[in-house]
Amino acid sequence: MVRRLGQARLTELHAAFNAFSRAVAAQSIAVTDSAVRQRVRRHVELLARVVTLAESSPTSGVALIPTARRHADAVIEAFDAPLQRRCAALVPAASPG
Repeated sequence: MVRRLGQARLTELHAAFNAFSRAVAAQSIAVTDSAVRQRVRRHVELLARVVTLAESSPTSGVALIPTARRHADAVIEAFDAPLQRRCAALVPAASPG
């Protein structure tokens, strides 16, 4: 049972990492600052290492999943914030009443 639970969580971690990697790859195309690109690449590499650690010990590696998800979510939110501000500026304000 523990092995099966560990494998299920490891599969979840892989899926989260793959989704994160795809999102970052797509959004980083618009990044023009080389320092920001380098930081993003380091974030991807860090999460790849987390996945590797979890694979080497699936039962104890599951403890890394919440941290990995928070980290990935924070990076994606940082990418999304400027885009959301630009989109909000394009939408006309609702007229009163």
